[in-house]
Amino acid sequence: MLLEQLRLHTSPAHQQLEKLLVPRIKGATTKQAYIDLLLLFYGYFKPLETEIDKYIDKALVPDYEQRRKADTIVSDINYLSGAQNGFKYCADLPLISNSRQAIGALYVMEGSTLGGKIIRTMLMKNLQLDGNNGLSFFGGYGDNTGAMWTEFTRILNDHFSDGETEAEAVTAANETFIKFKSWAELN
Repeated sequence: MLLEQLRLHTSPAHQQLEKLLVPRIKGATTKQAYIDLLLLFYGYFKPLETEIDKYIDKALVPDYEQRRKADTIVSDINYLSGAQNGFKYCADLPLISNSRQAIGALYVMEGSTLGGKIIRTMLMKNLQLDGNNGLSFFGGYGDNTGAMWTEFTRILNDHFSDGETEAEAVTAANETFIKFKSWAELN
């Protein structure tokens, strides 16, 4: 099953990225630090989504439009009155040239919603936000986060589980973690 392969073979890269991001998330104790964190995510997620869009559509992932994250980040920045001029975008993205690679990259983005509840609660406390505004990105899919993850893993396992697909998806997921870490180190 693809989900098992992704978890197993991306764990080291995932942990390295987490080790870098967790202190930044915990350090977002001011509005500007939080905006900077959102800009970091946006600068990577927006161009990554653009690449994924070329190969994933409603035929492969029926609720794909709901799974796009960049717009929620912009919404949070708008609420916080962050400057939208001069967004920086990552140019060093994972290779995505087919749906197998795209689903591996999307796995990383979808996985980010799972830890969002914990992050959202911490940010609410640190920034004294009410939870409904400015936290939509880290809010994931709200009460539907678990169900959305379950549906995504079903799609992974039902439509992307064969040897060649698994290898390409795992490689793309690893590259997605590694290149996000490189982006975060530079910004």
